Amino acid sequence: MFSSPFESFRQIVFCILMMAAFFAAATPAFSGETDNDSVRKAVWAGRFYPAAPDKLRSTINELMTRARKLEGRSAGHNHRGRLLRAIIFPHASYQYSGVVAARSALEIEGRKFKTVILMGPDHQAGFGNVALTDRSAFETPLGKVMVSPLAQKLRELSTFRPVPRSDRGEHSLEVVIPFLQYVLEDFSIVPLVVGPCSTENIADAILPLLNDDVLMVVSSDLSHYLPYDEAVDMDRKTIDIIMSLDPHKLKAHENRACGVYSLKVLMAIAEKRGWKPELLLYMNSGDTWGGRSRVVGYVSMAFYQEETAGSSR
Repeated sequence: MFSSPFESFRQIVFCILMMAAFFAAATPAFSGETDNDSVRKAVWAGRFYPAAPDKLRSTINELMTRARKLEGRSAGHNHRGRLLRAIIFPHASYQYSGVVAARSALEIEGRKFKTVILMGPDHQAGFGNVALTDRSAFETPLGKVMVSPLAQKLRELSTFRPVPRSDRGEHSLEVVIPFLQYVLEDFSIVPLVVGPCSTENIADAILPLLNDDVLMVVSSDLSHYLPYDEAVDMDRKTIDIIMSLDPHKLKAHENRACGVYSLKVLMAIAEKRGWKPELLLYMNSGDTWGGRSRVVGYVSMAFYQEETAGSSR
C-alpha cells in the first residue's frame, strides 16, 4: 500500500529526529557550552580532578606535600643563577599522576610569570598542526585564566587555528591549569593543542614570544599500558632522549609519550636557546594507583638557562 505525501513527509521528519537524538546521545555532554561561548568551561572537573573549589585546593595541597616528602627528592632547592624556562607536567587523573604534577608545580612555586605557553597533545579531535582556541579564557573550579594577547601573533599563521572539537573535549591542558593557578598569580596562557606537525616550524613560531616573563609548560604522559618493568625501561630511555635535546631521536608511534610533538617542539627550542634539562621525578601508575600489569608513565622535568647580566629570574 502506498503512503500519502503527507505520511512520507512525517516518516522523513521522524527519521531526522531519531538520527538527531542518536548523535546527541553519542556525544559526551561535557558542559553544555556552545562554540559561541567566549569561555572554555572545565569539562573534566569531577572526573580527572575534584569539581568543588575547596576540595580541589586541598587535593593539590596534599599532593604537593607528598611531593615535598618523597625520599631523595629535593623540592624547592636553590636554583640561584639559573632561570626556569620550561617544565613538563603529566596530565592523567590526579590519583594517578597528581604527585608527579605536584613536583612540577613545586618547581614553579614562588616564581612569577606573566604568560604560560601551555602545550599538550590531541586525544580527541584528530588534526594536523596546532589547535589554538578562539575563546577568551579557560575556566576551572579555581576560576578563569585569560588567554594571552600573545596568542594573536600565532593566530596570524596558518599552522595555528581554532578546532572547536578540541576545545570541547581535550583534557591535556585543562588538568594542568589548576596546578598553575595554585602556584602562580595573575598569569595568562597561550593554549596550544599540538597534532602531527613540523615541530621545527612550530618551534620557530614560538621562539619570538619567549622572554623572562614567559614559561613554557608541556603536558605529556610517557609510555602507555606496558607491564611495569617494561614501562620503566622504556620511560628511562625516553627521558634520556628528552635530555639529549635531539628531537629527531623522539619518534612518533613508538609508545614513548602521547605528547611527542609538543616534546619535540620543546626540545628544539631548548637546544636553540641553550636550556638544560633536569629530571625532577619519574613514576608510573603502578607506583601511585592500581596494578602493575598495564601502567602509564609520568615525568616531571625542568629546563633551566644560566642567568645573564640583566636577568631577574
